[in-house]
Amino acid sequence: MLSKCKLRYIYVMFNHHTHSYKMTGLLINGIIYAVILLSKQLKHILL
Repeated sequence: MLSKCKLRYIYVMFNHHTHSYKMTGLLINGIIYAVILLSKQLKHILL
């Protein structure tokens, strides 16, 4: 039987990790999006 403190700690840690995963995912998506936009603009400049 886990104590309430331990459960709360696990819950907080779990939330923290999922939050950082989400932020990392957003960051990666943002970088990919920026690269796609830049490549499109470069094509317009080059063509």
